[in-house]
Amino acid sequence: MTKFKGHIEIFRETSGTRFEAWRVLIDPQEKLYPVFFKWDEGKFENREFAIQSMKRRYPNLEIRLHRS
Repeated sequence: MTKFKGHIEIFRETSGTRFEAWRVLIDPQEKLYPVFFKWDEGKFENREFAIQSMKRRYPNLEIRLHRS
């Protein structure tokens, strides 16, 4: 049985005005395409609010900020 790893990824929308949060589930045994599934967790007005909301909703998951 595969153990999946998960994290929250927060990044700026393509228009550059708001932030999106995605919950990402990863299969560590898969080498070609490790991302197993993504859930859209919503859009937020600023990065701090997105981080606070995701920490409250998923306290055990790591939060990663997407740099682009």
